[in-house]
Amino acid sequence: MEVLFDLDTEAYELCQRLNVNMHRAATVGTHPRFVRMIRELISERVDDNPVRLALGDKLPGHDVCPVDCCRYTPGRPPAR
Repeated sequence: MEVLFDLDTEAYELCQRLNVNMHRAATVGTHPRFVRMIRELISERVDDNPVRLALGDKLPGHDVCPVDCCRYTPGRPPAR
């Protein structure tokens, strides 16, 4: 409900004050193609099948991050 309030009420009111047109895009919700995609992604992880689906000219990424792949070293932001 909070997201609906933020998007549909607060954002709309702000757009009205700023004289900006606002159109809310539809979401995929429970569209059968979206649900099928989620099911296929889960099956890729659960089943013992090395085949990974991908679209375009890029291949699927790795299944398990190599050591130090996602290293994050927090630091102080640069001075302004």
